[in-house]
Amino acid sequence: MPELTPTEFFGFLLPIACLGIYAIREEIGMRRWDPEFFRRGFCVFRKSVPLAAWPSEVPSPRFESGWFFSKKRSNRLGPREVAFLVPTLNSPVMRGLLRYNEESRSLEVVGQLHIGIVALFGFGFAAGGFTLALPMLALLVVWGYWGERESFRQVLEEGARRV
Repeated sequence: MPELTPTEFFGFLLPIACLGIYAIREEIGMRRWDPEFFRRGFCVFRKSVPLAAWPSEVPSPRFESGWFFSKKRSNRLGPREVAFLVPTLNSPVMRGLLRYNEESRSLEVVGQLHIGIVALFGFGFAAGGFTLALPMLALLVVWGYWGERESFRQVLEEGARRV
């Protein structure tokens, strides 16, 4: 095995460290149900349903058992906000927020990208020479996104019925 120069070593180590810190930050924010973490992020899904009346409280989602490793769960952040996770795979691709939008007078569901751990694995596979694993990883992310997207729609529809 060829030896790495210090430049090559740190060129490999720095991105891994940065992606690792980002993934750890995401996991901590998710597990602590940090309100700011669930309210901010890169929005990859948004859908809303207009409401006739101002709800006193947004209902918490009710979940059926999931596939494989997924554990669907929710946590109330306030009277008009509920954070939730509906992973299709072992780790969620999106983190969700069901909330009442006062401006549009609607119940909306927002999905923010939650991909730190996947990016870390992707870079690790690419740097380690396992480039064939990258398309499979991308396929898993797409599968996870489509599964979670359908669950987000169901959360919104059920919430609108219960308001």
